[in-house]
Amino acid sequence: MPRVPDTAPSAPSTPRSPLPPWGGVEVWPILHNVLEFAVALRLRLLWEQPDLIAVELPETLARPVLRAVERLPFLSMVHWTGQAGPAYVPIEPTDAKAEALRFGLEREIPVALVDRDTEEYPLLRQAVPDPFAVTIIG
Repeated sequence: MPRVPDTAPSAPSTPRSPLPPWGGVEVWPILHNVLEFAVALRLRLLWEQPDLIAVELPETLARPVLRAVERLPFLSMVHWTGQAGPAYVPIEPTDAKAEALRFGLEREIPVALVDRDTEEYPLLRQAVPDPFAVTIIG
């Protein structure tokens, strides 16, 4: 299996976000738990070396999520019980959120969990492209 590089690639092969920068913020849309997105994001972080990394998880989960990220590559399941019942967030090395947090922790870059904390987060089912396409077309 190919190894994910620890150094930044040359600029032409560095993935770019499909969204325009906004006030110095670069936004990366991802598919959760898809390796190709985690690899593309890691390559971009190696190239960019950001001042802060923010991910779409609520701050109330910061302690268990960061503890789980520190355990990578071992899999973890962050769970809690809310008014709607039990809820779970898998933390695994194939997820771009976990990779972004791991990258920040390893390099002492501040990380922030910035998603809203809500009981009724909508579950949207949408058709998405083949994850492998991100390695071909970006």
